[in-house]
Amino acid sequence: HTTTLVYDVNFVFDGVIKALGHHPGVQAIWIRRGMWPAHHESYIGASAHFPIIIEPDDYAGECDGGPTAADRAKTRLVPPMLLIDPSERLARDAARQTLGLPQTATVVLLDLSRSANPDLMRLHTRLLDDLLARADLHVLELQSPLTGKTAPRHPERHHRLMRHPAYAVSRAWDAAIVRAGYNTFHENIAGGIPTLFVPDESPDMDRQVDRARWAESRGAALLHRVADDEAHLSAALGRLLRADVQANLATACTGIAEAGDGWRNGAETLARMLEGSFEDGDAE
Repeated sequence: HTTTLVYDVNFVFDGVIKALGHHPGVQAIWIRRGMWPAHHESYIGASAHFPIIIEPDDYAGECDGGPTAADRAKTRLVPPMLLIDPSERLARDAARQTLGLPQTATVVLLDLSRSANPDLMRLHTRLLDDLLARADLHVLELQSPLTGKTAPRHPERHHRLMRHPAYAVSRAWDAAIVRAGYNTFHENIAGGIPTLFVPDESPDMDRQVDRARWAESRGAALLHRVADDEAHLSAALGRLLRADVQANLATACTGIAEAGDGWRNGAETLARMLEGSFEDGDAE
């Protein structure tokens, strides 16, 4: 049996290339997501070390003008790839019971601070204060176990969740304020989660703003950029918390996820390819 290395990182480190050079019999597969910034074009050269390249589709792929979009001669495209399917998530009541959240409260997920971007960290704090100032609103933050425990800002309405994958209980929240990285973006759109995207626009990040703009243009999400003013943030937050807006966003998300042949997980497509042959034609 052929030994296979599946490398699922956009940047290929020198140690990986060196290891492949010492093991020429390994079938090397590079999974790389698109939306690269233009100045990462030099990373494309690593494709020479991978006979097979897998690129999970991006709902906003039509906006991708990055280096990978022009380097698909040996790329196999698969549907969007997620760790778990949207249908595998716990139902709302069960998810809230699991997390100890009240069944009738409005719950908002806030997840901007798990980033090295200081602007996003400051905005996260600003939003946390704003949300907790609203009576009867519960705020849930995702927290890494490496950050240690800190006291909640409110004894009853501020919750921190150390759980992976958190997406499994995502029906517990009514809305989310998150970045627009590949996984989060596709989880929220495919899962019909009313979302305010705040893209991480650090120079070395993927083009999250293009994903967020695409979703906003289709009525599937709201968008706030760090450079936008306070009035814009207040208006976006106000809209996100309206039940009618949430319903419209969820409906638009469903339309995107069910378009064409409906939701298919690229991870399952890749698994079938690994079990069979990569010479059998297109991944689709």
